Amino acid sequence: GIIVFKIQYDKNTSLTGPEEYKSYDRYYAFITDDGSSDFWKNVYGGAKEVGDKSGSFVEEFAGDLTEDYTIAEKVEIAVKSKVDGIILKGSGTNNQINNAISKAKDAGIPVVLVDDDITGSERISYVGASRYDLGTAYGRQALELSKKLLTSQGRVSILVLTGKDTEAGTQNLLISTIRETISSDNDLRNRIVLKTYSVNDSGNFTAEESVRNIFSEEGGAPDILIALSESNTNCAYQAVIDYNMAGKCNIIGYYESDLILNAIENEVIYSTVSTDASQMGAYCTRALDEYLDSGYVNEFFVVDTYVINKENLGRYSS
Repeated sequence: GIIVFKIQYDKNTSLTGPEEYKSYDRYYAFITDDGSSDFWKNVYGGAKEVGDKSGSFVEEFAGDLTEDYTIAEKVEIAVKSKVDGIILKGSGTNNQINNAISKAKDAGIPVVLVDDDITGSERISYVGASRYDLGTAYGRQALELSKKLLTSQGRVSILVLTGKDTEAGTQNLLISTIRETISSDNDLRNRIVLKTYSVNDSGNFTAEESVRNIFSEEGGAPDILIALSESNTNCAYQAVIDYNMAGKCNIIGYYESDLILNAIENEVIYSTVSTDASQMGAYCTRALDEYLDSGYVNEFFVVDTYVINKENLGRYSS
């Protein structure tokens, strides 16, 4: 059953180190289903850094429990624990999350959605990258790579990996923008075939198996594989290595983990489209602070989008 956390901090005396205490005025729950990924670690880091300065304690909520709770259950736990605000990874196909957000609103707890929006939810703000900007960046990279491939072959096949637990509207906008960007090139558009593939990301290993099926099924891997998430990028990278397809199946990925940057260096991944995850987290905390201070806040906060490839890799490698 659902448990209720007794918040382990005092708003006036919260321990931050040996013999050191810091005051906090508010407590925000940071909730995601993938806190181990580099992307979400950096989102959390950005949120926590701003909170430390503004007097808001941001905690990765229920992240250390041995039992697996769904995002919706974590939201309900946070509501029962009477947190001051919630930063939540959106999931467009889950009505339970939508209902949990409504319960938070009814309890007077504002919710900020990050990375993926939920249509019709009662969140106060959404923080994320512009799907149009992301789609344009992916489309331009696909065109650039296709031009190189078409010097030695007649057609190029592109497969976009989509997620089942992603808001359909925002994902469709992203994919349609990729298509429009590719179609804008009159010379190449009839020589490029773009399809989508829905990755089963419902479990810990289902996404990896789902991506591997692309390589083992009849017809094999495409010339270009576009991954719209860090996890799917990692799965695509591993499949390309395992099936010895480096140089034959070219990956355009998402985000900038060490694994992804090393894969670009080794030319297993062609390029990656990334967003400023730390900025994303910072905007989340600022949105909650602003709303609780004034009762008003912008409905959307858009973060920066950029492309990393072999040519500019040095700017982003440590």
